Amino acid sequence: MLRGAKKLSTRCGHQRIIGLFVAGTNPAPVAPMQVRSFHDLQVWQLSMDLATDIYRLVEQLPSNERFALSPQLRRATVSIPSDIAEGFGYGAGRRNIQHVRIALGSNLELQTQLLLIERLRLATPNQVEPVLNRAVEVGRMLNGLIKSLERYAASRNH
Repeated sequence: MLRGAKKLSTRCGHQRIIGLFVAGTNPAPVAPMQVRSFHDLQVWQLSMDLATDIYRLVEQLPSNERFALSPQLRRATVSIPSDIAEGFGYGAGRRNIQHVRIALGSNLELQTQLLLIERLRLATPNQVEPVLNRAVEVGRMLNGLIKSLERYAASRNH
């Protein structure tokens, strides 16, 4: 989770929505933010930044990788925010959890591909590490979201 990030559980209409946000530096309690759309989820926002980073990194790869690793990187990174958004459309239930888990799998796939790029020296560590660090942070946030959604689903079953 981002430094200073807090788990947030709010109600939006009749539906309980779970998300993550980054609190300010003020130690006073922070009023809950309204999560009206997947756009409001910090993990979705960060995964969109990650996708932008990947597209920029892919542009710097050697041309012989345009038809090999580049499309896989793009597909994996686009899948992350897309699956978060799709899951959000199902509310806070099991189908949302399933889509967030798929996003987590895509994130792990992306991390593996980034490590491979670095290992094959297709990009420098200075190019790969910031993107990889962002992917790791997205993974932590996805894990947190899964846990929050699972707790909420379990509380509804009791």
